[in-house]
Amino acid sequence: VNDVMTMRRDFFKNLPECKKKMQAMHATNEHLKAVTDAFLKIAAAKHALTTVAQVNSQSNERMAAAIAQLAETIGKK
Repeated sequence: VNDVMTMRRDFFKNLPECKKKMQAMHATNEHLKAVTDAFLKIAAAKHALTTVAQVNSQSNERMAAAIAQLAETIGKK
């Protein structure tokens, strides 16, 4: 009986410290979620910018080809 009472006393004595640790772990998990969300948004933005840059580069190449063709056509006249 003494051992059970000692275990019970120790459990309740350590409970506030356990609660603090659990709260700290919860805060850490929330920070981790926020950082993960931020990285996912950064990755999505990087992908979007890369796509825009590729399309822009292709557009620039097409524009340069059209200008060269126009210059050639004008030169023939």
